[in-house]
Amino acid sequence: MIEATKLNGKTIYINPHLIESIEEEADTRINFITGKMIIVKENTQELIDRIIKYRRKLGINSQED
Repeated sequence: MIEATKLNGKTIYINPHLIESIEEEADTRINFITGKMIIVKENTQELIDRIIKYRRKLGINSQED
């Protein structure tokens, strides 16, 4: 799971395997394969870095940059 912050300041934990896409405009929107969408404070690069760190921790594609 990766940590993210909702706009109201609440910390949430996301399963990155369920992320379909991340869109960054005025806010950062995370779209899930389930059809759900959430808006978070982190920018796209922060989320990507957290996903890579998480996947390395699991040993999945440890050569990701």
